[in-house]
Amino acid sequence: MKNIYALIILTFLSLSFIAQGNGLPDFLKIDNNFQGETKDYGFREQIKLKNKYDKMQAPVVQRPYDVLSYKIFLDWDQVLRESSVVGESRQWTGEVEMKILIEEDGFEMLDLDAGHFEILQIVIDEENIDAVQPESELLSIPLPKSKNKGDTIDLFIQYKYIGTNNIGFHLYEKGLYVGQGLAGDSVFVEERVAYLMNEPTDARFWMPCNDWPHDKATPSIRVKVPSEYTVAANGLLTQIEEVEDSKFYYWEDPAPMATYLISVAASIFKEYSEWYVPENSPEDSIEIKYYVWQQDYENTATDGTEYNAKHSLRNTRDMLKCFSNHFIPYPFVKYGIVAVQPFNFGGMEHQSLTMVNRSWLRGRDDVNLAHELAHQWLGDLITCATWNDIWINEGGASWSEALWFDELYEDFGYYYSLEYARAVYLWYGGMGLPAIYGLDFSNLFNTALTYKKSAYVYHLLKEMLGEEAFYSSLRGLLNKYKFQSINTEQFKEYFSEQNPDPIMSFDTFFQQWIYSPGHPVYRITPLVTELENQSYKLQITLNQIQEMENVPEVFVAPLRFNVFGPDTGVQIQVFNDERTQDFEFDLDFAPDSIYIDIFSVLCEFEPAIVSSVEDNLSKANSADFQVFPNALSAGQTINIEFSTSKDNSIVTMDLYDYLGNKIDNILNSNLLSGKHKVSYNLGSLPLGMYFVRLSSENTVL
Repeated sequence: MKNIYALIILTFLSLSFIAQGNGLPDFLKIDNNFQGETKDYGFREQIKLKNKYDKMQAPVVQRPYDVLSYKIFLDWDQVLRESSVVGESRQWTGEVEMKILIEEDGFEMLDLDAGHFEILQIVIDEENIDAVQPESELLSIPLPKSKNKGDTIDLFIQYKYIGTNNIGFHLYEKGLYVGQGLAGDSVFVEERVAYLMNEPTDARFWMPCNDWPHDKATPSIRVKVPSEYTVAANGLLTQIEEVEDSKFYYWEDPAPMATYLISVAASIFKEYSEWYVPENSPEDSIEIKYYVWQQDYENTATDGTEYNAKHSLRNTRDMLKCFSNHFIPYPFVKYGIVAVQPFNFGGMEHQSLTMVNRSWLRGRDDVNLAHELAHQWLGDLITCATWNDIWINEGGASWSEALWFDELYEDFGYYYSLEYARAVYLWYGGMGLPAIYGLDFSNLFNTALTYKKSAYVYHLLKEMLGEEAFYSSLRGLLNKYKFQSINTEQFKEYFSEQNPDPIMSFDTFFQQWIYSPGHPVYRITPLVTELENQSYKLQITLNQIQEMENVPEVFVAPLRFNVFGPDTGVQIQVFNDERTQDFEFDLDFAPDSIYIDIFSVLCEFEPAIVSSVEDNLSKANSADFQVFPNALSAGQTINIEFSTSKDNSIVTMDLYDYLGNKIDNILNSNLLSGKHKVSYNLGSLPLGMYFVRLSSENTVL
C-alpha cells in the first residue's frame, strides 16, 4: 500500500492583553490594557468630548494657500502657578505670526481652523483689522486687499485661550490620583504639568492655524513659564531668557512640520542627555534629550515596580542606529523623549520630541519606544497628506517594530512580530473589517487596520520586490519627499517608477491591500504520485474561497508552499492569480505535510483545513478529521475529532509549532474502529500557528 499523508493547520491566537504568559518573549509582554500607542483609545475619548465626526470619512480640506511659517508664543506662566485646573485657572494668552503664500488669484477671505479662543487682535501686513471671532471651529478673516497667486500675507493674531476640556491643551494638577501601577502602587502626578497633544486635528484648539497634515510649515516656539519649570519642544533650544521669577524658552526647528506634530510640554522636569554618534559620520552626532520627573530619574528598580527612566530609555541610541541603517540617516536636529501623566494616548511621535505615557518608564514598552522613534522617518520626515493616508505613518512605524525585534532576536524576532500583527488583525475581525483606506474619522486609529494590517502591507511589499529593491525604493521615497506630505497614490507611483517590471502590478497590489477590505482564504488539495527512483510528483490545487461583499474574488500574490517529508523539506515559490489554480512539482522525497507560508501572503485558512496527499491507488478519507474551535485564546481547550477504519489501530497525535518543533504528545493509543474525540488544553502557549499531526500506521493526518 502506498503511503497516504494529510495535514491539519491549527491557528492559535493567544491575545491576552493583560496577563503575562510565561511563554511570551519579552518584546511581546505588555503592561496595560492597550497595545502600542493606544491612540485609538485616546482619540475616541476626545471624540466623545467633541461629539462630532460620527460615521464620517476622514475629512480632506484643501485651502488655496500654503502656510510657510508659524511664530508661536504661549504665556503659561500664570496657569502653572495656579493650583486649580478649571475656570480662569486654565486660561492663558497666546500669539501666532504666520507667513502665508497665496495660491489663487482674487483671494479675499482667509479661513483658519480655530476653537476655544477669544480673538484679541488681528494684524495683516502691518494693518490692524477687526478682531473677528471663531464660529464652529472656523475663523474667517476678510483681507484688507485682495491677493493674487504668488503673493504672501504676514498675519499676526493675539488670542486668549478659554477652553474648558483637555483637548489640544492639557493641564493637570500636582498630586492628582491617576490609578494603580503594575505593582499595585497608587500613582499620583508628581508635578503640575501642561502639554500639547494635537493628533489628528486638535492644534486648532490652542492656536489658530491651517490644521491639516498636507500643509507643513517651519515653527518657532516661545513659552513663558515660572522660573522653576522646564519647557520641552520641537527643534533646538536656542535661548533661555530670565525675567524676574519667570523664564522664556526659545525653540527653533528648521524642518517644516504638520500642525499635529508641534509639541510643547512644561513641568518641573529633570533634564538629561546622551548622544548618538553615527559610525561613519561622527560630525553628524545627534543629541538625545530626556525630560522626566526627578523621582523617575532617581529610581533604580528594573522589575517594573518603579518608574525608572534611565533603564527604560536605555536602548534609544541603538534604536537610532537600527533605523538609520535601514532607512536614511536621522533627519532632524535632535531627538527627545518627554514623559507625562496622565496621557491617554500611550505615545506620540511629535517631530524631534516623542511624548510618552509615564507608564512606559516601567521598562516594559521597548516595542512602543521603537515604534515612536521609527515615526521620525515614517510619519514626520514624510507625513500622510490626508487622514485617509494615515496607514503610511502607522503601518510604517508598526512594521518597523519588527525591524527592531530583528535587531534583538534576528529572524525569529522579525517574523514573530509579524505573526503578532497578523493575529491581532484576525482577532479584531479580519475579513469583516473595512478597507485600510477611507475609514470613518471616529475609527481613524483602528488597531487592526491602521496599525497591524498596514504593517503587513509594508512587509508584503518587501516580499514582492525583494529586500534590495524594497529598501532602495523606500530610501529613495524618503529622500524625494523629505519634509513633505505624501498621499497613497504618490507612494504607489514612486515605487512603480523605481520598479518598472514587478511580478505583479502596483495598481493591483494597492487595490487589493489598501483600497479593498479582506484577504485571501485558501483551500489546498494536494496529490502525490510515486515515480521511479524514489522520486515523486506533487500536484497542488489551490482554491481561494473568500466570500464577502467588496472583498476581491481573487487576490493576486506571490506565495510559498512549505513542503515537508519525514526528514527533509523544501520551500516552493509560486504566483497565484486565479481563484482555482493548479501547480505541479517534482520532489526527491515523499511529502507528509504541506502548508502556505503565512509570511509570504497575509492570508487565512478555512477552519480545520485538510490537505490530503495521495497517490493514484489509494485515498485517505480525512473529512472526519476536525480541530475546533479555531482560532483560540490563551488557555482554551481544543477538540480533535477523527475516525479510524479498523480495530486495534495504533494512533499517535502530536502538536508542532510553525517551525516544525514538536511541542507535546497529545495521544498515543491503540483504538477500535469508529469516531473518536480528544480534548487538549493549550495552557500558556504563545500566539502563533500550530500543527496537529495524527499518524496511524501508513497514514499521517
